[in-house]
Amino acid sequence: MVAQLPRKLTQEERTAQSDRSLIDAAIALIIEKGTEGTTLLALGERSGYSRGLVTYRFGTKSGLFKAVIKQVSDRWIKTLESAVGRQTGAAAIMACFDAYYGFVQQCPDDIRALNILNQRACEPGSELRDIVCKVVQKQMWQVNQWVTQGQADGTITAALDGQAFAAQFIASHRGITALWMLDDAGCDWQRLHMQSRNFLDHQLQPS
Repeated sequence: MVAQLPRKLTQEERTAQSDRSLIDAAIALIIEKGTEGTTLLALGERSGYSRGLVTYRFGTKSGLFKAVIKQVSDRWIKTLESAVGRQTGAAAIMACFDAYYGFVQQCPDDIRALNILNQRACEPGSELRDIVCKVVQKQMWQVNQWVTQGQADGTITAALDGQAFAAQFIASHRGITALWMLDDAGCDWQRLHMQSRNFLDHQLQPS
């Protein structure tokens, strides 16, 4: 019997594979060396691809960082969609809150790299400010939509300010993430998650 040879990857599949490898290598570099130490040259050396390919894919270091933000955001969205499903209102909000905690446990390096890039976006004149703002605005819009749905079906108090709650919700995630980044050994994420969850749930309860 003749052994069957492995199927050759298409050009599109090879491109997708190299993109994943490059992004994963970039995430590792960002965590290890920060944004200043993450260069296209260093990425080529870390990933095993040529600098020419790296430059062709991302153009500049800014382009690389934007690609990392997009890739991590896409991974998170897939996790979120799976967790929320068809739920709406309060159920969707709590499912989202729990899904983020799970995402941190499953993809800690993604979260670490994204947080470092978020910090860079806060610097004066940062090239990442627009893309990070758009991500945050989209997240806040979604949470506000869930609040509106919950108020319509009676699962969320009508007195709740949806926009303010959405900002608080996102800030809670980012605040706990920042504490964890500073001192992962000393940050009891599970405890903080449960306490924050109980507080959010209390805010949502219809009066």
